[in-house]
Amino acid sequence: DQPAPIYFNVLTEKNPLPTAWTQQVYLKASNTDAGDQFGFSVAVSGDTAVIGALREASNATGIGGTQADNSLTQSGAAYMFAGLGPVVPEIAIEQPAGISLIDGGSSIAFSSLLGSPAQIFTIRNTGIADLTGLVVSIDGVDAGSFTVDTTVMSTTVPPGGSTIFTVTDIASGILAATLHIASNDLNENPFDIALSGRVFSATTDTDGDGLNDLAEFQYSALGFNWQVSQPALVATLNTGANTAGLYTPSQVQALNVPAPLLAKDATTDEFKLTIGIEKSTDLSIFSPFPMTVPQTSINAEGKLEFRFTVPDNAAFFRLQAQ
Repeated sequence: DQPAPIYFNVLTEKNPLPTAWTQQVYLKASNTDAGDQFGFSVAVSGDTAVIGALREASNATGIGGTQADNSLTQSGAAYMFAGLGPVVPEIAIEQPAGISLIDGGSSIAFSSLLGSPAQIFTIRNTGIADLTGLVVSIDGVDAGSFTVDTTVMSTTVPPGGSTIFTVTDIASGILAATLHIASNDLNENPFDIALSGRVFSATTDTDGDGLNDLAEFQYSALGFNWQVSQPALVATLNTGANTAGLYTPSQVQALNVPAPLLAKDATTDEFKLTIGIEKSTDLSIFSPFPMTVPQTSINAEGKLEFRFTVPDNAAFFRLQAQ
């Protein structure tokens, strides 16, 4: 008797015209007497094959009977083999871990904040052969707006194994690109994933109205548009924020003491430095805050001291050379 080799190939949209068939499994009868004609008839359904041995002579009855007694000449037998799927790799992509993606049918959206944590992609091999030749690439209109880190990614994943890589956004705006994962998978090579998102930077003001893109995106429900200059709306927002006790970094930084300008009196050859303090409760309107005696004095180190109390709940003081 000759063993019955089983051949497989996979017809898919990405592999429409197979050029060769390859042997994947080797099937052999458990009762190998000569003349049994194992393989006389074969039926295959999915990963199950039933092979007839027309002249098998065992006296076994039913399923799984003993084959030691070959006294029933040419009674015949049928052998069933299950789980004969092709010995091939099978790629599966997850993002985040545990959530499976569909080749060509999944989209990953990046968050609204530029520089947000990288998206981690997991590559799994659910097949029964090594998944090899793994290469990750990105193309499309905004391909340059993403970076791929494959530092810890393996290019070969054994059956049941996994590996990871990450993708990070590096540009702001409305983004669109496609991620490709090449491998030796028969019908998902490459595995394609759409990348999208609105990514904004807190340091970029695209429309130049004084409010950064990220803030305008977050305030979109209030009528802000990061692509349209709206200085009046921004001024209204800032005024309302100041009234509520909120101030921008530039407003606070304006309290910084500038370098005083010293000028020499040409007649007396003397230098005069006048220092004044101004007070504000909203960082927009400042009023003089006199340094009076006896609160003002020169300490033992020769430095000017001004001691005072403030009745306001919130107050800002600006020191200026005048």
